[in-house]
This record gives sequence, C-alpha cells and structure tokens, in this order.
Amino acid sequence: MQICPDCAEPSIEPTDPWRDLVDSLRRALAAGANRHETPPRAGEIRLIRPELGRWHEGFYYTPPAVLLLKTIEGSQSAFRAAQVYGDADLAGPGDLVLEPARTGTMELMIECWNSYPVMSDQLGGWLGAVSDEVLKAVSDLAEDPRRYPEWAVVPAAMGEDDPRVYFRELEVEVAHLFARDAVSAVLEAMEKHRFRIETAGGSIEQDLRRIRPGIRLGQGWRSPEEALVLAGLPPEEFALAADEKERVIAGANFVLVRDHLVRKIQPVHVELFPREWKSGRMVIGGRFLDPPRHEGELRLLIFLARGNTPLVPPHKVVFDPGTGDFSADFPDGEQGPAEVKIALLCYVDDE
Repeated sequence: MQICPDCAEPSIEPTDPWRDLVDSLRRALAAGANRHETPPRAGEIRLIRPELGRWHEGFYYTPPAVLLLKTIEGSQSAFRAAQVYGDADLAGPGDLVLEPARTGTMELMIECWNSYPVMSDQLGGWLGAVSDEVLKAVSDLAEDPRRYPEWAVVPAAMGEDDPRVYFRELEVEVAHLFARDAVSAVLEAMEKHRFRIETAGGSIEQDLRRIRPGIRLGQGWRSPEEALVLAGLPPEEFALAADEKERVIAGANFVLVRDHLVRKIQPVHVELFPREWKSGRMVIGGRFLDPPRHEGELRLLIFLARGNTPLVPPHKVVFDPGTGDFSADFPDGEQGPAEVKIALLCYVDDE
C-alpha cells in the first residue's frame, strides 16, 4: 500500500465499511459453497485460489476475484477474465459497478480495462454470476470507457493526485503477477489445439492403413503423434544415393495434415549429427535432406525409443523450417542404445 500516499497514512476512519465487505464476502462464499465444484463458465465471478498468493518484491499479493468473460479460442480450460474489486468507492472511468441484484450476492466493481487470461485450475470460490447484458457492457467499456449502459452509474473522472490513480497501479501489478501463471499454459493449450490430429475412420491406425495399405504400425504408442513417428514405410522407399552412405542418415516420416486429418505420409531422409551429453541431457541435432515442397506450417516430432519402454519426448526442440536444421534436448543422461524416431508434420488449414 506504500505506493498510494493516501493509503500509506494511518487511518482514523471507522472500520464498519470493511466489516460490511467481509460479511458480504462470507455470505457470497457460503452461497457458492457447492458451485465451485462445478466447471467454471463465462459470466461467473470467481476467486483465484488463495494458495496462489505470494510474496513479490517485498509485498504479499492476495489473489483477486475475477469475472469470467469468455473462453479463449483453442482452449477448453482457459478464460479471458476481468479483475473484480469489492469497494465501489474506488471506481473510475471504465469501471462497472454492479449492485447485488446484478451479481446475485453483493456489490462489486468490474475493472473492464483490466483483463487477462486465467486457467480453470487457478479458480476457487464462487462469488456470483452476471447476465449476458452485463458481459456486453463489460466488453463495450473495455473498448470505450465512455460507453456506459443506461442502468449503470458513471464514475467521476480522475484528477492528477486522485487516490484512484494509485489504486489502479496496484491493480495492474496484481493482474501482471497472476496473469503470468496462465499465459504460458494458455499458449501451450492453444498450440496443442492448433496442431491437433483428428481421425476420419475412428482411429489413427485405420486412417494410416487407408492412406498407405501395407504400412507397418509400431507398438505401444500413446498418442496420434507417437503413432506417426513409429509408422513404418517400406524400406526400399528409404534407399540412399551412393554419396550419402558416408554420413549417418536416418529415415523419417513426412506427414501432410489438412484440416487436422492425416492425408498423406511419405519418407524423407534426415542426417543425424553426433550425439552430445551435457549435464545429464542428451542433445541430438540434424537436418532434413529432402523435405517435400509444402505450403503449410511445419512441426517437428522427435522421440527416443529404447526397447519396449515408452517413447521419451524431448525437453526442448529448436527447429528451423527454412533450413531443415533441428536440435532436441532430452532429459535423459543414459548413454545406452536409443533409436531416434522422427516425423515432420505439415499442417494446412483450409477453414
């Protein structure tokens, strides 16, 4: 609170308003005691789980409440959320004050200008819910802080030394801290959604056999991606030119994925560089020698195979689609025999 000169001064005001706020929170949490067990959805007001609070640069940050605005495209477990505060006296331009009748529990202030991603597993107690009308008002105010609906109270403008200026600085710091937890998870979920593989015939095995009759399918795969790197094409299709036999050349699968369905699989050659071991990690590098011409977005799949054990995924992959060069770090310090399994996926989206 030291950032705000007004809040830094000892308070001589009565504490009844704060007691009222605490009582309101208790009533809201009691009303939603069973609702936080159900999957969250847009329009709900939820607390960020209290155990996610933390110290940061000498201050303790209590998790805020948020209004879930909408799910983030590409993820079933991520939401865009606006931060919520319980003291309407701190409302400024762009904030939307909701009376208890509009939340179902208590008066709250929605910071329409202060939204960020949250993951479902970050969410805890239920504080209330709002209508689609309120969600639209929040969206309108996020675009233009003057677009208040007729039913809303319009907060006073803020002056240069207005305490609400410092309050907003604090709220932005809170938002940055707790949004950071979700951003990487949201990006990962969106990437998985964008690069997902669906099946047309009920299973990836049926799709591959339909596309390439006689293809050999590996054993023990746990995902479509693992099935694609283990799929075996006829050995004669991987024949090497004479001048390539002095290098370590491995076969890989080039897979065309159009609209999330596997449409084509064909062989490509990969030159593998000598393996390196660094601090308990195995580093495997190489380059594609003859990637087919493509118009889509490339994604490299690479795993280590050891006998009948599950495939080992890399800890980190660096791939340059322009040159075909790649490097993969595996969290695997064993220097025993391990076969590298590789597939190069080309995603084309016609939607």
